[in-house]
Amino acid sequence: MQIKLSKQAQFDLDNIFVYSLENWGEVQAIKYLKNLQKQINLITTFKYLGRSLYASNPNEFRSLLYKQHSIFYFIDEDFIIIITVLNSRQNRD
Repeated sequence: MQIKLSKQAQFDLDNIFVYSLENWGEVQAIKYLKNLQKQINLITTFKYLGRSLYASNPNEFRSLLYKQHSIFYFIDEDFIIIITVLNSRQNRD
């Protein structure tokens, strides 16, 4: 399966990079973003790796935690759509 990033997900990843760059420097920002991308790519192989957010339909929305961020995605017939990537502080019930 292929990954599609929503505009929001791309915006989130850009902001994660900028925030990391400003707070921890270029090397750490690049490393964190690369590892976050690896987690996203891992979903292409193991699409059910993330936790289902709706038990009645496991193909609906799922989330995968990576360190301080949750990757929210939707499994479509042909694609895995990354909807948003939220910091754990943004993802509290």
